[in-house]
Amino acid sequence: HLMVSSVMPGRGAASRACGSPSAKQRLVHRRRFRRLRPVQTVAVLSLKGGVGKTTVVLGLASAAMRRGVRTLVVDLDPQCNATACLEPEQTGKGISDVLADPRPDVLRAAITGSAWGDEVDVLVGSEDAESHNGNHPERTLTRLTEALSELDDLIADGELPYQLVLLDCPPSLGRLTRSALVSADI
Repeated sequence: HLMVSSVMPGRGAASRACGSPSAKQRLVHRRRFRRLRPVQTVAVLSLKGGVGKTTVVLGLASAAMRRGVRTLVVDLDPQCNATACLEPEQTGKGISDVLADPRPDVLRAAITGSAWGDEVDVLVGSEDAESHNGNHPERTLTRLTEALSELDDLIADGELPYQLVLLDCPPSLGRLTRSALVSADI
């Protein structure tokens, strides 16, 4: 029962009540969206723990790596299992720091290479991420989106930009998962 999010307009109950866009309108939206954002962001989530969310994320990262697709794994789960499996280099920051302050320098300090190879990097998880899961009216759900929009500016000369961002979500519908849904293309 894994859910894959799709944030295309015209798919929710609110849009059905207001009238669904035509197939042509959806196609125009998809084309425009692809031009603006060449990287695909995929959220893997389930409200139940132990169903294989992290395994799916790591399997997708492995498949992307075999195809030469540069991938960033974002570990939003405070259990940090994706981070542990990818065996990243030590970082000064983590996902909690990025969500608190989504500036490019904070994002740069939280992303590192993985032991899997040059094609897979990780935005390391932290147990402190749980503090972003509660009700914080002053914090918006767009912090993760803001941070991910800075990815292209962080790429060093000669490196390929990320083509795939995989979001490993915690087993709840708290703010971490909802911010992933806001950020995700699929």
